[in-house]
Amino acid sequence: MSNYVQSSCTVGYVRLAGIGESLDISNCQPFRSGKLLFVHNGEISNFQQTLYRPIRESLSDSTYRLIKGTTDSEHIFALLVEMRQSSPDSTLLSALNTTLQKLTELVSEHNTSFSANVIVSDGQAVAAIRYAYRTQAPTLYWSYDELKQPNQVIVASEPLSNNQNWTVFGEQSALFVEAQSLQPTISLLERFVPIGV
Repeated sequence: MSNYVQSSCTVGYVRLAGIGESLDISNCQPFRSGKLLFVHNGEISNFQQTLYRPIRESLSDSTYRLIKGTTDSEHIFALLVEMRQSSPDSTLLSALNTTLQKLTELVSEHNTSFSANVIVSDGQAVAAIRYAYRTQAPTLYWSYDELKQPNQVIVASEPLSNNQNWTVFGEQSALFVEAQSLQPTISLLERFVPIGV
């Protein structure tokens, strides 16, 4: 297909089911809402017993109806969509920050943990984060070579090859890049402290 399709921004994902999760197309990423595409690597510990209902209860009816599967990933995506809809002028990165803050509050309240390596795109920009609360986040890398390949920024869970310059995401960090400029911006995320703690 790559001979016939052109895109300035692509998102892909390889599915690995968690223990007890069904191998159903509805659970497969990327998840989409309008122009928004989302992939997640990580987990909410004991999701079905801890945050399955609390996340759903924090969603509007329209966002709730986006959920077709049973994974924690899709629920995190629905929460992101909810945060973005409640603040339409937010950037991808600020919407992700608000989502992480809400997740941290829920996780603290229900005494569990979560890791969230997330890549989200609206077709014009990509935001990627590596974040965890009460656990360690899986690895995440990015590659950009302004001289050899100035027209691409790649984000991946593991380095895809040995002939590229791969930079590991630090704990609690984010990358933001717009498709037009392709200039990656790296920032540290604040470690969210649940309200009342």
